[in-house]
Amino acid sequence: MMQFSPLGWIMGPMRSALWTTNSLDWSGTALNFGLAFGLLIIVNWIIRRREVF
Repeated sequence: MMQFSPLGWIMGPMRSALWTTNSLDWSGTALNFGLAFGLLIIVNWIIRRREVF
């Protein structure tokens, strides 16, 4: 179930890095920030396009 949640993409590697000797895997964090940044750009573009002064 953690594979379908953005919170799980971060918590899974964090838990394994804290409780084992494995290093932190940044791929889930990068994916989460990438999706958030992409959605922010899309929303910003839609809002600016709809404003008419």
